[in-house]
Amino acid sequence: VRTNMSSKTLENARRVMKLFAVVVGEKVLKDITLEDLERYKQRRKGKVSDVTINIDTRALRAALEVAVGMRIVGANPFAKAKLIKTEVKEKAYLSGEEVDKLLVEIKEDWFKQLVRFSILTGLRRGEITNLKWKDYDQGRGVLTIQSSEYYRVKGGKMRKVSLPGEARDILSAVMRKGEWIFHDGSGVRLREERLTKMFKKYVRVAGLADDIHFHSLRHTFGTRAANAGVPMNVIKTAMGHSSVRTTEIYTGVDLDAMRAQMEKVTLGGVVPAKSEKAYSTEVKSDEVFASAGSADYIEETNQPDESPGS
Repeated sequence: VRTNMSSKTLENARRVMKLFAVVVGEKVLKDITLEDLERYKQRRKGKVSDVTINIDTRALRAALEVAVGMRIVGANPFAKAKLIKTEVKEKAYLSGEEVDKLLVEIKEDWFKQLVRFSILTGLRRGEITNLKWKDYDQGRGVLTIQSSEYYRVKGGKMRKVSLPGEARDILSAVMRKGEWIFHDGSGVRLREERLTKMFKKYVRVAGLADDIHFHSLRHTFGTRAANAGVPMNVIKTAMGHSSVRTTEIYTGVDLDAMRAQMEKVTLGGVVPAKSEKAYSTEVKSDEVFASAGSADYIEETNQPDESPGS
């Protein structure tokens, strides 16, 4: 059966179906009801987080939708399944000072380049490990993000991103060996899990918060781009989102940038220019986004939107 699910999503769906089968026993698919799902959720309650239960619910709902498409069942019994309300946590991102602390600790030049590139582009971990030189138009500074035999772009949608200057400089400095842009010197494609472990190791060495993960670099890009005034639709396309609402999750307000702006609020209504300058905080890591607000920052293929991705 062909689906739009990535290999990881399919793997998770299989895992959840096995757990669900323990709850429903020998019950055939056409006899599954919404009550069975509720029993499953109650069985999982307390053993895993509510967020995990919601992920399981979505996976089961998607699996039954496939069964509907195959005409195994007439309707999806989980179509109206409700998710558990969870607290929306603030997404972790790195300040300019934290980025500097992290980069100082990273020993491998290739990994330092990769981390900097991630902050400058907001690409997903799998998108970065999937980059090939044939995807990069050096003359135009445009990178094509697309699926391959190793990785499926979220939503299956190809997009073109015009890279900021510092990101182009990084690619110019990368050692070319083989087809993959980023590698450890061997020319072999990097494993996503390796990046996750290396990044977490250096986060701890740098003394950063434990909730900082590799994906936090993506949040860092979104937050910095938004605070630099890059239009939301540009950030949306750069990050590969099909909905601005998803992008807004990634675009928090940097407290330093907020302080600089809040200093403009006075009883007189106008803040003196010198006062505003005194409270401004210039972080060199943010400067790349200053020129990213132009209309030609992003080029996107004319393909229909898929379901929202993160």
